[in-house]
Amino acid sequence: LAQSKSRVAALVPMALLTRTAGGERDFRRSIIDSGLLQAVISLPSGVLLNTNIPTAIIILDKTKNAEPILFVDLTGLDRFIVSSKRGSRAWLKNVDQLADEVLGSTESVYAHLVDRSGEAIAANEYSLDPGRYVLSEDEQRFTEYMAKQKTVPLKSLCDIIRCQLVED
Repeated sequence: LAQSKSRVAALVPMALLTRTAGGERDFRRSIIDSGLLQAVISLPSGVLLNTNIPTAIIILDKTKNAEPILFVDLTGLDRFIVSSKRGSRAWLKNVDQLADEVLGSTESVYAHLVDRSGEAIAANEYSLDPGRYVLSEDEQRFTEYMAKQKTVPLKSLCDIIRCQLVED
């Protein structure tokens, strides 16, 4: 980051973004709190040659803005992935279309903005796995459906009785 003018994209293993052991959580907290982290993009397994280690791209920005963090989950996007015949290797295809569609907008099916000062990231132990913040298409449809429905608390409809074991 010291040798760049403003922005750096780094390929990292997902373990760096999710583990709570060691200094990983402290590292994540520091790049979030300092405003360096701009985006996290999870990649599908098999994109790297000779390994299936899950990876991600983190984008760090030296301008240290207070904008929300963009989380992008590309792990299930079959239309942007080509697999080898044996299935052991994958490539990203249509990268320009992917960049326009995902990174060109602030919110999409694959991307979600999360407020860096909010409690969502802290509640997740500073995990930066986009799967925790980006809903799948089915989850998004369900959330939209439920938002349109009239709901009431269960206790307003009936009495809740908790069973207890009775010994003789």
